[in-house]
Amino acid sequence: MSKARQLIENEGDGDELKREALDSLEIEHEFRDRGIDNAQYFQGAGVAGTDWKECFIGAGDNYKEAAEDALEQAASSFTGWNVESIDTSEFPVKPSVQDEVRKQARSEVPEEILNSGDEEAISAAIDEIIENDDSGNELYYYVVLYLK
Repeated sequence: MSKARQLIENEGDGDELKREALDSLEIEHEFRDRGIDNAQYFQGAGVAGTDWKECFIGAGDNYKEAAEDALEQAASSFTGWNVESIDTSEFPVKPSVQDEVRKQARSEVPEEILNSGDEEAISAAIDEIIENDDSGNELYYYVVLYLK
């Protein structure tokens, strides 16, 4: 936590000027890529034993969506972090969960369809495999946002 933030937080009770001063400070932050995981098995994250004040887990189809989800959670949290200055425009959108699910499903397409070279037939077979397999329904890309 910056010395300026500590001084403002310790100065008195939460009036509007204090809130504006806190909002104007740059937030120390770090995004940690946790990759693609099943929602049922994702182990979460925390700040115990670290210098970070809070963390927010974002989930989406790719890194950028997950990071933006974590920022939305931070902004709407009880503490109301002002994260508008954190730019995600350059964050990657690949790999995505959907790309990985399709890649896995492609490996299950019968050889005769793959060897035919008919991309429409291959795509239809991939779609059918995905439709009949529930395991991909709970997959998300996870990013953890740490703040102080």
